[in-house]
Amino acid sequence: MNMLRVDGSAKFVQPTLRPTYCFFAKCDFCEPEANFDDPLAFLDHLRGKHSAREGGSYTCRYGRTGLCPGLPAEGVNDIDYEAHLGRAHLAPLIGQQKSMEAKLLALRRMYFGNINE
Repeated sequence: MNMLRVDGSAKFVQPTLRPTYCFFAKCDFCEPEANFDDPLAFLDHLRGKHSAREGGSYTCRYGRTGLCPGLPAEGVNDIDYEAHLGRAHLAPLIGQQKSMEAKLLALRRMYFGNINE
């Protein structure tokens, strides 16, 4: 990319393509479809709409059968439930999105050469 300086001479500027991470999630089981652009909003949705509290135990109901296979059917305490939400439902989304972003950056490098980051 060429840019003109104030004195009229041309200067070559290397384009910079930095990955910009953007979170996006959608609830696969709610109608109408619920979309989230914030990880905490997605976690709040899972806790509010797809969990059940029986006594002091939480069960995760985010799944095709209405019960998540990642937790025991008898439930877990609040701290373990929060850890489960992050590990089983949030981390895979972030990993997929970052992986896709890395693939796009690799394609850009292949077509445009070595890009400064």
